[in-house]
Amino acid sequence: MIKPGHFEGIAYHDWIERGRRFRLVESMTFVDQRGFRWHVPRWFEVDRSHVPGFLQRWVADPFCRKMRRATAVHCFYSWHRSFYSSRVHRMYAEAMVTDGVPMRQWVPVYWGLVLFGEQW
Repeated sequence: MIKPGHFEGIAYHDWIERGRRFRLVESMTFVDQRGFRWHVPRWFEVDRSHVPGFLQRWVADPFCRKMRRATAVHCFYSWHRSFYSSRVHRMYAEAMVTDGVPMRQWVPVYWGLVLFGEQW
């Protein structure tokens, strides 16, 4: 069962391309249910490339208000690849639950990433 963690900091951002890319103005951290801290630095640019396109169109927009913080953390660690993809995708699910994303959205996104997303 996925339990929520908590966020530290607010995902203040500037749109670079509205609906396609944004840049964090302040750093932020997601603390998962095990207490691990997932830090994203200030000025990191977030895009949609880490979520397969069919999920964005049919299930959930990763830039919608409730998913934006989780998307920023997932994008950063997908880009850096400092942890196995399975751990990063699990963190994304926890972050979505934390932000109140409905189960009908976060479950398909999580399994879509596990089955069709990039693995490293």
